[in-house]
Amino acid sequence: MSSKTTTAADKHKLKEMIERFYAIANKKPQLGLQINDRVAEVFMKMLQEADKCTQSVAYVPLPLSSKITKGGSIVTWMATYISGLVFNSFSKKLNSACVNKVLSNWSTEMELANLGL
Repeated sequence: MSSKTTTAADKHKLKEMIERFYAIANKKPQLGLQINDRVAEVFMKMLQEADKCTQSVAYVPLPLSSKITKGGSIVTWMATYISGLVFNSFSKKLNSACVNKVLSNWSTEMELANLGL
């Protein structure tokens, strides 16, 4: 069984998605954002909360837990399956007020995740 390791390209794709998500609410993520599995997990929760709020998309394949595959990385999974057209379509349908609320509710959690906590 091969395990995928997180590449710099995967991290870059996830960082771009996070930046675009924040941009929906005319905000920017914290400076020095370090992409790691914990940041990806928090971001996934943020996406789910924003989706619940706007009820915009039912087809985005959001995992039920952070354990995507044995030996896999949630960063790699998100970079592979959510980035690009899927995320663009998803993010265009999000309500900016909902995203703003999610950012407010999850800012501390994201800061802790950025610190690896």
